Formats: sequence, C-alpha cells, structure tokens
Amino acid sequence: MNIETLSSKELIVLISLCGYEDKAKEIGDSMFPNRTEFFWRDYSEKALELLLEKEWIDEEHIVSGWLQDFIHEYIQARSIIRAINRDKNETLIFRRLKNGTWLREDIFMKDEDHKMTVLPHADLNKEIASFYRYSNIRGAANVSFTLTDDQFAEMSKKSGGRKIRRAADFAPQEREAFDQFIRSLDKRDRLLDSISFLTVDEEYQDTHLNKVIFHLPAEEGVWVITYSNASKVEFNLLSLEGWLHTLEIENQIEWREDDV
Repeated sequence: MNIETLSSKELIVLISLCGYEDKAKEIGDSMFPNRTEFFWRDYSEKALELLLEKEWIDEEHIVSGWLQDFIHEYIQARSIIRAINRDKNETLIFRRLKNGTWLREDIFMKDEDHKMTVLPHADLNKEIASFYRYSNIRGAANVSFTLTDDQFAEMSKKSGGRKIRRAADFAPQEREAFDQFIRSLDKRDRLLDSISFLTVDEEYQDTHLNKVIFHLPAEEGVWVITYSNASKVEFNLLSLEGWLHTLEIENQIEWREDDV
C-alpha cells in the first residue's frame, strides 16, 4: 500500500486534528524551531486549504476515517528507526506497525515533503542500503581504533583530529587507522551519516534511544562507529556487507509483544 506524499504542514495539522496536539507541536517545533504565533496560524490555514481541496477533511475539519486510522498507527508506533543521509540532506524513518510491517517515511527537507510506503520486515536492509547508495568501495582491511566519548565529540572540530593524534596513546596500527579515518572524514566535509534505533513508551510520550550507529563511506570500505560503553567509542572499517550486517534489526531493538 502506498500513501500519497504529504507536505510537512499537512502532516502536522492532520496529527493535531486527530487528537495528538502535543505530538503535532513537538514535530512542528523540531522542524521549524523558534517560529512566531503568526507563522503557525498562517501555516495551519494553508494546510487546511490543501486538505479541503484533497477532500481529506470536511468543512468542519473532520478527518476522513481511513486517514484517521493511518495517523493513529503513525503516532502509536512503538519501534522506530531513523536514518540520516548528510550528503542528500534527507531523513528516512521506519515505524513498526502492529501487523509486523513497517511504514517507510522519506523526509525531503528541501521540499518539506513526506512520502509514505508500507513494506515487509524482510525489505529493511535493502531499503537502508538503497537510501545511502554507497558505491565504488573496495574490500576493507581489518583495521580499527578506539576513542573516548570526549575525543569523539572533539572530532566535529576541524582541529580535533590533530589534537587527538598528539594526545591519544595509539599503537602503530591504530594510528594508521586513525589517519585513514581522518582522510575519509575530510573528504565528506566532516559529516557522518547515522542510524538510530528508538522505542516509544506506553503513554506515547517519551522516545528512548536504544542505540545509534554512525557510519562514513571510504574507498576502502565503510567506517562503522559505535559506543561500546558509556565512555568508549569504537571505529571499525568494514566491507559493505559487514556494514549491512551491523544493521540487523533484530539485534538493535527489543521487540514488544504487541509489535507483531
């Protein structure tokens, strides 16, 4: 089943009309922070006009039954995967539905569009790989190194690599791996892609981050960056297949009985 593309304004207003005002405000504020009351009034009026034209709501702003069902499933999804592609400035979100399928939501930030598609669980890895389109990657060597959480945060600064290289107690192979990573990072303007695995609590209020995997394409493979504990961050250069293996969904999210 394919869901017609929604604009951000349509989605936010539909969520509000279906009784999730707080969630609509949360989504709106995350996409358009620090906006005035006038902005939101104008934004809502334009969205209502679009929804009326599509006959998705009536003159009393009652949402069509099939669309209400869709919005309820959208908001009540308990397990969520969020993939961010920095090069394309796009976000891909998967929400696990109660029948075991997934709702794929492509968010195109430039156009403020959300495209919805329902797909089976078996297609997840293929969909994620297609989203990033990493290519021209040779077989990866088995290289790795470890940083502290503070050092990882320092990497966002252009001078961070030099400071860490001087201060870190690397073995020779680790130092070579670190230099290799820095070269790849500089080629990507210091931007890391990421995939986050989240769950939502019973009241649909708080979203909890279970795990985040950062990754960076390189000529020699894909750098995969994960937290091994609260203070250590591991960097491993993997093959394309090895990177996809780290995304095995069953290993990242503790499924709830009502997710299946």
